[in-house]
Amino acid sequence: MVSSHIEPRMERRSYAAGREIFGQGDLGDCAYLVESGQVTIYHHLDGMRVELGAIGPGEIFGEMAAIDGGLRMAAAVAASPTMVTRIPKDMFDRKLAETDKFIRGLLNFFIRIIRTNHRTFVRRPRSVADHLLLMGRLAEDLGAFTGRLKDTAAEEGMRAALVKYEAAVESIRRAAANCPDPRHDLVVEEGADAQTDRMAARRDEAKRTAGP
Repeated sequence: MVSSHIEPRMERRSYAAGREIFGQGDLGDCAYLVESGQVTIYHHLDGMRVELGAIGPGEIFGEMAAIDGGLRMAAAVAASPTMVTRIPKDMFDRKLAETDKFIRGLLNFFIRIIRTNHRTFVRRPRSVADHLLLMGRLAEDLGAFTGRLKDTAAEEGMRAALVKYEAAVESIRRAAANCPDPRHDLVVEEGADAQTDRMAARRDEAKRTAGP
C-alpha cells in the first residue's frame, strides 16, 4: 500500500495596522514570513508592555515556537498594513527531519537557552521614560518587600531609604522633562482593561477567520 503525503500549504494573510497576528501564550503552530509592511513584537509582563523589536519584509518571526512546539513568548502585532505568508509547523518539522542530527540538537539547545533567559532581557529599557518607569516599579517592589520585614529597625531604615530614592527619581523625572529624548519608548504601562481588550480582539479575529 502506497501512502500519500500531502504537502502542508502556505497561506498568505493580510492584517490591518494594529491587528494582532498571534498572542503571547498561544500555541506555536506556524511561523510567518513578512511579505510587506512591518510587525512589532511585544512582551506583556506585570502590567507592562515591552517592545522587543520590529520585523520587516523578507524576515521571519514566530519560528521558535514553530520548531519546538512551545507557547509564544511574545505577541506579534501589525504596525502597518501587512501581508505575511504563514509557514505551517509540519513544514518546519519535515525540513528539520532532513537535516543533520547535530544541527537539530544544536538548534533546540539554542531555543531552550533563549526561552530560559528571555525574562532577563525583556525589561531592558531604551529611553529615559523607560528607565524612569522601571525605577518606579523597583521602588514598588522594594516597598512590598519592606512591608514583610519583621525587624522594625530594618523596616524603618528601608522606608527612609525608599523615601530618598523616590525623591531622587522624581528629581530626575523633572530634569528629564527639559531634555526631550528622541528615542521612542519600549516599555509602557498597560491599563487594567488592556488584557481584556486583547482577549476580546482575539475572539473577534477567531470568529472572522472561521467564517459563517
